Amino acid sequence: MHLTNSNPRPVILFVHGGSWEEGSKDDYLFVGESFTRAGYVTVVMNYRLAPVHKYPDYVQDTARAIQWINQNISRYGGNPQQLVVMGHSAGAFNAVEAVDNPRWLSEVNVPVSSIKAVVGIAGPYSYDFRTDSTRDAFPANAVPDQVMPDRHVRTDAPPHLLLVGSKDQRVKPANAQKMHAALQARQIPVQLQTVEGANHISIMAAVATRLSWYKSTRQQILDYLAKTLKS
Repeated sequence: MHLTNSNPRPVILFVHGGSWEEGSKDDYLFVGESFTRAGYVTVVMNYRLAPVHKYPDYVQDTARAIQWINQNISRYGGNPQQLVVMGHSAGAFNAVEAVDNPRWLSEVNVPVSSIKAVVGIAGPYSYDFRTDSTRDAFPANAVPDQVMPDRHVRTDAPPHLLLVGSKDQRVKPANAQKMHAALQARQIPVQLQTVEGANHISIMAAVATRLSWYKSTRQQILDYLAKTLKS
């Protein structure tokens, strides 16, 4: 369905998690419903999965989705110059890396200025995958300095919101703390916020409209975007 709209709406691209090895956009229809209700045109994407596909394939897929939005979203009532890139867990890695590493947007000829904010939910932005169960998602000879988003922050990156769950035992808060420090070092506006009582799963589940009472994830994101997009 194509829409004509004299007042196009801001756009959210959501990238799902799943340790880069599982998951589908079909599992995250609740994200589209939730943010559409809040006034956003929402795109939920798939990407190629490990172990068949390793870094950077899934990051490049994220960049291609940004390119598609840049070229097509106005036909669906969205404003391509008001894009928010958001992800959970592995998807947060993809979102942050695709935007913050200048290589990926350059490959698809999309200006970073079209992206107004990045939202990372419980993302593994800075860890040693070589000793982790996710090592098959990365090339065998790679090292963290080559692939981790906190090593790749561009000087013109957009503002970031990094959310962590106070009870997340899967992705340690140190990931977001290191990403926060890397963004600050480049003088990028960044907020690191905690969702109290949330673990790695519930922090994402609470994005759903019907679960927004359970944890504060949805409201924290909407409050942040309202201020960030307005400014």
